[in-house]
Amino acid sequence: MRSFEKFRQFEHKTLGDAAALYLAESTAKNKDRQEQALRSVLSFAGDIRLSEIDDDSLWEYKQARCRQVMVGTVDKEISVVSTVINKAVKVWGWMPSVPYIRTVSGPTKQSYPLTRHEERKLLRHLKGDVRKISKFVLNTGLRRHDVFRLTWKQEHEQSGIEYFALPDSGGNRYRYIVLNHNAKQVIHAMEGRDPDFVFPTRSVQKPIMVAWVKAGLPDHPLIKKGISNLRLTFERRLRAAGANEEEVDTLLGLRYWRREERHAIVDLKRLAELAEMTAFVKDPDLPIYHPMQ
Repeated sequence: MRSFEKFRQFEHKTLGDAAALYLAESTAKNKDRQEQALRSVLSFAGDIRLSEIDDDSLWEYKQARCRQVMVGTVDKEISVVSTVINKAVKVWGWMPSVPYIRTVSGPTKQSYPLTRHEERKLLRHLKGDVRKISKFVLNTGLRRHDVFRLTWKQEHEQSGIEYFALPDSGGNRYRYIVLNHNAKQVIHAMEGRDPDFVFPTRSVQKPIMVAWVKAGLPDHPLIKKGISNLRLTFERRLRAAGANEEEVDTLLGLRYWRREERHAIVDLKRLAELAEMTAFVKDPDLPIYHPMQ
């Protein structure tokens, strides 16, 4: 009875009440995104009591929202709602248990590899560091989060081959990012900008997406427009140049090697040749995803 009375005093609380308190207490760096995610949900279910929030009560919202935005966006919004409800249960003690709310399923966005012509169009609409970073990723396939962690201390040269050795968390194994002549040009242009990091600029995703649209590249809702397309472009060109799976994984930074294993397993000369070939290889004759088909 005591527990029942405890929750009864909060039975009037709505999802809107919980969201308001959650945002008031939040110190998260992505608070603005959380607020934005909650806004659309609250417009539909803000006045529903927390005790009535479950998968069924949000079903209509999820169906309607999926007709407006991508499935991934809806899932993120539902995720924030679940976070708010979790706090209402486990921290504020407003409810006895957390309701089960399912994520939604459906088509997801896919990356789009660029042709040489499309690459030139995109680069023409990019400026400054964002253009340099984009060119670097097009010629190395480096992942975005690795781009911004790249330091000058990781730069190496061996027999005329320039590369970066990225350590794992323990510092015992490394990934090797081999540079072709285009990537070298970018690196040399960045020298002297920052004593530690190769690319001090951090914001690239939005400028690339804006340039993507300005360049007249595919603007279908199921096609990504960010930096992941540049990585996929490099991968496609590697395969067109004749790289095998191990070589592709190594050049994309997906394989770690111990330093003493490098000469036995990782042929830097071969990797450098493949990286260089991506700068010249013709557009690969490989199937490209077309969502409208």
